Amino acid sequence: MLNEELIHRAHAMLLSRYNFFAKQAVFCRMYGYSTETDAAARASAYKSAYDILWYAIMNNEECLKEFDCYNERN
Repeated sequence: MLNEELIHRAHAMLLSRYNFFAKQAVFCRMYGYSTETDAAARASAYKSAYDILWYAIMNNEECLKEFDCYNERN
C-alpha cells in the first residue's frame, strides 16, 4: 500500500534539494568558486528525480518515458 503523504513529502524533499544546489551553483558562479559545476550537476540530478516522481504521481506515462533513456542503451 502506497502512503501518499510520504510520497508527497519525498517529492518536496527533492525539490528542496534542487533549489539548494541551484542557488549554490549561482553563488559559486558569481564568486568564481570551482564548485559551480558540482553544484549545477547535483541540482540537475535532483531536478530530474523530482520530475520523474512528479510524472509518476500524475500518472503521466508519456512524459515519464522521456527519462527512461538508460534502458534504450542496454
